[in-house]
Amino acid sequence: MAFLMDLLILFVLAPALCVMCIFWLLAELARFFGFWIVPGTLGLYFGIMLPIAGSSDPSVPFQSIPQMFASMTIEGLPLPWLLLLSGVLSLIAGACWRVMGDR
Repeated sequence: MAFLMDLLILFVLAPALCVMCIFWLLAELARFFGFWIVPGTLGLYFGIMLPIAGSSDPSVPFQSIPQMFASMTIEGLPLPWLLLLSGVLSLIAGACWRVMGDR
C-alpha cells in the first residue's frame, strides 16, 4: 500500500505542485511588471523569432510575411533589433513604474 501511495505522490501530486508553482511565478511576474509585460514579452519573442525565418531564396519570386518583416528596416535599423529593443525597454519601464509606485 505504501508503494501505491509513493507512486501517487510521484506521478500525480509532484507534477501538480510543479504546475502550481509555475502559475504562481507567472502571476508574481505579471503583478510586478503590470501591463508592461505584454509588449515586453511580445517584443522579445518576435525580435528573436523573426531572424530565424531568414531571407528567402533569390530565385523565389515572393517572400513569406515573416521573411518580409525580418528583412525590413526602420530608420536604418533592422526590425528584429527594434523589436528586441522595444521589448527590453518595455520591461524596464514596467519595473521602474512598479518600483517608483511603491515608494
